[in-house]
Amino acid sequence: MALESLVITIFILGVLIIFASFISLRIICKTAILQNAFGYMCAAQSIAEAIYGGCFVFWATPVMAFFPEIQQSFFGYVFGQTFLYVFYASIWLHLCKSINRSIALIFPIQYYKQFTITIGKIFIGIALVLALISSSTIFQYKCNFYFHPTLFKWKLRFYPECWEMPFFDQISMAIVVVGAVTCFSTLAYLCLYVFWYHFANLAETLTATVILKTITWETFHLSNELIFIYFTIKGSNGGVPKVFENLWFTKAKPVSSILAVI
Repeated sequence: MALESLVITIFILGVLIIFASFISLRIICKTAILQNAFGYMCAAQSIAEAIYGGCFVFWATPVMAFFPEIQQSFFGYVFGQTFLYVFYASIWLHLCKSINRSIALIFPIQYYKQFTITIGKIFIGIALVLALISSSTIFQYKCNFYFHPTLFKWKLRFYPECWEMPFFDQISMAIVVVGAVTCFSTLAYLCLYVFWYHFANLAETLTATVILKTITWETFHLSNELIFIYFTIKGSNGGVPKVFENLWFTKAKPVSSILAVI
């Protein structure tokens, strides 16, 4: 696969992630059964996924194609840390969703009485704080993430003072592993993380590395949104036509004031 094709593929996947995230948010706003704590968590993750895709569309691909010399500029630092933060936010939020579904399955009566929207907001807040801790490279400028325009991937700068950063990274993943023991859907994230972090390094060509790392991760994040859309539509009482009937114009209470303008 030519390098130009890789750039185009990364860009298209980023656009699709943004588009699918927007569709997910609209469905959450217009679907009555998602006006709850779980809907809030889904909305938060969709926003994180949209920002994730935006980092590829508005920074990674333009840098690769036109401005490789600004890869480690201040704006590169901002986009790199934003990418790292929403990456971890999506993982922690996915764990929160898994915990929510597990509680609903095991304790259905107590769940509907006690797992309120306020509790959902608390879970989201905790997930966002944990994501900040996980992406702790944000506190050291020389250690920040940036998109490498010739390796076609996000990578961490390595300086002597950055040695402790991977340690926090591994600690956060270890905590998620503990939580995933009872929340099996989160294991998909963890398996892909381990694959990306370790086994993809065995690739011997640049094309294989880009496919196994950057493109694989984009595809997974896109699939996460598409699966949510599919099962939400399939699980609705009215089926596909009812869900999409007046999807863009039907008045419904949104899950938050922020989403009211979407």
